[in-house]
Amino acid sequence: PPGVVPLPDLKTKYTLASLAGFLDKPHEIRPGGRMPKLLSGKEPREVACYLLQGSKGRVVSGTVNYSAFQGKWEKLPDLDKLKPKTTGVVSGLDLGVAGRRNDYAIRFHGLWKVDRDDTYKFAISSDDGSRLIIDGKTVLDNDGIHPNTTREGTAELKSGLHKVEVWYFQGGGEDELALTVQGRHLQLVDIGQVLV
Repeated sequence: PPGVVPLPDLKTKYTLASLAGFLDKPHEIRPGGRMPKLLSGKEPREVACYLLQGSKGRVVSGTVNYSAFQGKWEKLPDLDKLKPKTTGVVSGLDLGVAGRRNDYAIRFHGLWKVDRDDTYKFAISSDDGSRLIIDGKTVLDNDGIHPNTTREGTAELKSGLHKVEVWYFQGGGEDELALTVQGRHLQLVDIGQVLV
């Protein structure tokens, strides 16, 4: 239709982190650009995830087990050695299960049924620290007290079931956590949507 500008193939031009960064601060990324700053908070990442997910397939809401802990830390504690304050099941990586905004940690865990052998690309963003563990091996480490920061990495996974854990802790200020995965045959999805 007249006046409509098609989007280029964003997946070849941007990673999730770079597109979210552009949507969050368009004038810092492209000082001469005409893109207005329209989004704030978690919106840039959510819109970037939507734009990069592609038009085929659908995302199925997953259920994730969680254990929530209370305490004050500057780095992720060894959550295997702590007694949780609460446990349960939640849809996605919902930080609201902590029941507070500061001084807590959460371990999300579930199983991911990988359909094909592939090299999977992960991106974790958090404020404060976070870690992705697959089958007992740390894949991404974004630990420490810091503003929302993104780390990206890859893991070679065979088809079948894989145990996935996401560890997160919050000191003070903003609390944010997002984790995505994509592969040659898997469109970009929030990891919380594929775990069971």
